[in-house]
Formats: sequence, C-alpha cells, structure tokens
Amino acid sequence: MKINNLAIFTFIGLTSLSGVAFAGIKWGFDGGVVTGYDDNITYVNTNRISDMVTRTSLDGGLTQESDNELFDFKTGLTENIYTNHPSLDNLAENLNTDYKLDVTPFEHLTALDTFTHSIDPSNLGSAFGRINGNYGTYYNNLDMESLTDFTEQWSGTFKYLQTNYSYTAQDLSNTVLYNPEISTKYDFSSISEGTLNYDYRRRSFSPGKSSNANTPSAGWRQYLDPKWYVDLLTGVDFIEGFGEKTIEPRYAAGLTHNVDQNTQLTLKYDKQYESDQYTQNILNDWHLSLNAYHEFTARFSGDISVFTGQGKYLISDITENYIGTNISASYAISSHTDITATYSYQDSASNSSIRTNTQNTIFLGLKFKY
Repeated sequence: MKINNLAIFTFIGLTSLSGVAFAGIKWGFDGGVVTGYDDNITYVNTNRISDMVTRTSLDGGLTQESDNELFDFKTGLTENIYTNHPSLDNLAENLNTDYKLDVTPFEHLTALDTFTHSIDPSNLGSAFGRINGNYGTYYNNLDMESLTDFTEQWSGTFKYLQTNYSYTAQDLSNTVLYNPEISTKYDFSSISEGTLNYDYRRRSFSPGKSSNANTPSAGWRQYLDPKWYVDLLTGVDFIEGFGEKTIEPRYAAGLTHNVDQNTQLTLKYDKQYESDQYTQNILNDWHLSLNAYHEFTARFSGDISVFTGQGKYLISDITENYIGTNISASYAISSHTDITATYSYQDSASNSSIRTNTQNTIFLGLKFKY
C-alpha cells in the first residue's frame, strides 16, 4: 500500500502538462503555502510538543468528459515542515480517481477510488477513536455503484465498498472493511421518496480476527420546500465478532439546505453498532455533524464544520467523548490566488489514556489554482 514513489512520479507527470487542453482532456493544478501553530504535533495526552508548522501543497489532475462518460483523476503532495522539530517533517500523498458511465439512459455506473497517506488526522472526525501517537496511516477506499432506473419513480442500486487501513505503528493491526450494499428507492411524489436498504460489513484484522454485521433498514426523504429536505432512517444492526454478539437498533437523521452553490447547510445524526478500525472491538457510537458554507461576496467565503460523538466499546469497557470543529475563510485577491485562514480544535476525552488528547491548530497562507 505504500506507493509514495508512484504518487510522486504520477504527480510530476500530470503537473508538467497542467493548463493544457487537448483531445477533450482538461488539465490543471493547484497548491499553496500556509504556516501556523500546532499545540500537539505528536497527538499525545502527556508530554505534549507544540511547534510552528509550514505546509506546502501541490496538486495536479485531469478531466475527460463526453456525452455519457466522465473520468477525473487528481493527485497531490503536502509537505509538513516543523520549525523546531525537523525530525518530524513528513510528506503526505493523495490519489483520487472518479469514473462515471451512462451505459443507457436507465443504467449508470460509478467507480471512485481514494488513496491517502498522512501523519495528520486532519479530516474532522477522523481522530474519533484514534489511538494516540505520531504514526502514518495509509487509507484506500474503493466505491463502486450500479444504478438502474426501472421506471420514472422506481430505481435500484448495488454498491460495493472496500476500505483498507494500514498503519506504521507496530502495535496496530492493518484492517480491511468489505461492505456490499443493495437498496431500492421509490418516489411517491415530487416531495416524498422512500428507500429499503440492506448492507453487510465484514472487518478483518491482520494479524487478528474478524467481525460481521448485517443491517436491514428503511429510509424516508421529505422535501419541506425545493431547498430544504429531511432524511430519516431506521434499521437493525445484527453484529458479531471478537467474542461479542448483539442485535441493536440503528438510527439516522439529517437536515439539508441547498440554497444554491453559494450557500449549503447539512446537519446529520447517526447511531450505529460497528467494528472499531483501530482495535479488535465492537463500538456502540453516535455522532452529530454540522457543515455550513456561505459565500458572502464574490471574493469572500467561509465555512464551519462541527463534529461531536460518543463511543462505548463493548469488550474493553472504554468510553470516549469527542468534539471537534474546523473554521475557515478565504478571500480571492485574484482569479488564481486566495488568502486562506483556518482554525481547528479536537478534544478526545476517554477513560483510556491512549485515546485522550486535545489539539488546536491555526494556519494562514496563500492558495493558487490554474
């Protein structure tokens, strides 16, 4: 899974052709330089280390589109440079491919693959349940979907997801999550639609054991007006693994407001029993997330994300409470260059010392795109 060199060489090849369009292919690149302060660069609870950090990033990609087909590819590098602790300098990589095909007007295929390697759990909520320490995570998620429209009102979807986690920490086992799903949706009216879903999840640890989960569920989407809608879902988790076996209810709810491309708001709640990605344990967790974006002027925009949740581990009797937020603002000084500012806060409070820590970061810098 450690494909650093492949990502680097692919990135160099793409960005060397950036800005060029030929044979229906559009190329481009973006990047930036930001600097700021991180009060917990090693992600621990005791003996914390703070430092000034400079992040340089460069991403390149291509898009090819026809009447019934879309292929999008993007790869990038981010280097983290520490002022007082250069031994902790690290390079993060990402590689994303997205393919969509309309086989017929009624059959649609999608394949999305996302690869990242990073020391920093920078995505809000990704530190939920994380074991403390400074170590790299290699993450790859494959998401394939087949959608068939049986009628104007009725459709069916089959999805297959496979998620791989590989850690550089010696005391963590690598994991693979296999997750096929099948669902059907029926539009009862222009403002009401219902779904029936079934998904199976198997997580395997190497070295280690496996867990299995089966979840039938039913959902409902209700439009309150053309810009507001509510999602509701209820089901049952049949989960077994690591010496535990339980049948528990599963709930989810969401509120979405899509005014236009300048304003979006999403509020989601989810409660589910699932296997833990870091340790061989069953997790009873709930989490609540809020994401809001608004473009105040043609040049100035901002967004805020808030994530909170609680996890109770059935085998080790560990409880974790987590809250995190990310606030960012961007001002366009030209059509290609933005001034950006971000602040993030993460707090993991647990009765286990290896899952307890807090972190504050603040960054200011420039980003460009061509």
